[in-house]
Amino acid sequence: MSATELAFGDPVREPTAVSRRSAFGHRILLLLIGAVTGVLVATAVAGVWPWTILTYEPDLRVNVGRPNPADALGPCPQRSTDVRDHRDDTAGSIWYRECGDYLEIWVTDHMKDGRCVWAIVHWSNGVVDTSERACPAGKMEFSKIAKYAPDFWMELVAVNTD
Repeated sequence: MSATELAFGDPVREPTAVSRRSAFGHRILLLLIGAVTGVLVATAVAGVWPWTILTYEPDLRVNVGRPNPADALGPCPQRSTDVRDHRDDTAGSIWYRECGDYLEIWVTDHMKDGRCVWAIVHWSNGVVDTSERACPAGKMEFSKIAKYAPDFWMELVAVNTD
């Protein structure tokens, strides 16, 4: 190192040379810190925690329930419900009417997540029916299913088909 004398001050030392490798490492570190900060800010603005983005749920299921005949506006009582994921986003929905000897079912896929949405009807006599599958996102499917027994329960499912 060399020192330079100034007329009115202490000697000033020349700065040490920084290697290119060291400068490159600092840039990479700053880039990584910026990327992590950007992801955290973006997920905070979206209202989603970063670890929930990485959570994977292969199957989403919800019991649809039966319509209340007392609430029926016509001869066929109706019911609707949604199936939601761990972030409380709607993956799909169902609207159906229970008529005398058949069910009319509309299912809709809401998300671009690779899942298909459909209804499964479990009849009390052991028969199992399924509605048409709605996928990709935005698709709506209609099914008309004959009643096999007087009692049933139905579930709405969103399953990854990949």
